[in-house]
Amino acid sequence: MSVSSDRNVSPGRYGEPAFRFSRPLRTALVIVIAWTGVAAVLSLQGYLTSLASGSPQPWGNSFRYSLAIASVWAILTPFILDAVGSARWGGRIGQRFSILLLGFVTACVTHVALFSLVYWPFYGAGQHDTPWGMGQHMLVRNIGLNALFYGGLVWAGWRRKTPPPATLPLKFLKVRRRGSIHFLPLDAVQWIRAAGNYAEAITDKGPLLVDEPLGDLEKRLPVSQYARVHRAAIVRLDLIGEVRSRGRGDADLVLRSGDVVRLSRRYRKNLTALSAA
Repeated sequence: MSVSSDRNVSPGRYGEPAFRFSRPLRTALVIVIAWTGVAAVLSLQGYLTSLASGSPQPWGNSFRYSLAIASVWAILTPFILDAVGSARWGGRIGQRFSILLLGFVTACVTHVALFSLVYWPFYGAGQHDTPWGMGQHMLVRNIGLNALFYGGLVWAGWRRKTPPPATLPLKFLKVRRRGSIHFLPLDAVQWIRAAGNYAEAITDKGPLLVDEPLGDLEKRLPVSQYARVHRAAIVRLDLIGEVRSRGRGDADLVLRSGDVVRLSRRYRKNLTALSAA
């Protein structure tokens, strides 16, 4: 029987067709294999514990129950990994921690709800009158185990090499003025300087406090229009009127507004766009 070639089949080492799994299928297989292994370890632990207590239980029953628990976690795994990826690029440490904590609560409740609805006829009908009663019992009993599983998924998700999510071009800065929040157009910003854990946008009307540190702003501002020129300053390239050398790679940038901003030799390469223009 001949096998027709298509884009999912490529020649093998000896001219034979070699099937390649798609990336989603490979990911699904890894998740299934991993959670099957977890179920095997849990059931073995339960079996050894029953032996030590003098009342051995069949290993097969323990494995099936552990596999049922693991199957729900396998379903939740892709969603948890995506949430961890969002938390990884979620800004400040407090925001990341909040996302992960909310994810833990959501994962525990969702796991118990799905397990109770699907497996109550097999494991809860003789002990609990309703799936709700079974879910309440499991939520309290398995909180430690769920924390262990969730922590493992967070660790795995944090180690994944995922690029930061694409962001829309920044057009406004969120600034504070007299206790209220305003959205300042980028065109009104002449340059930005560090102000402790925050930053200040310098405008025609004076400095305005920005609710972001300078390092975060550097990542979000368009590199074709703005450049980090010092550890404490970002300037708008089209407003640079003169570059005065200070020697040893340092310089002063004279802006069209008359402000003078120090250029550190460490950030001199950031003015490539200005040189090209």
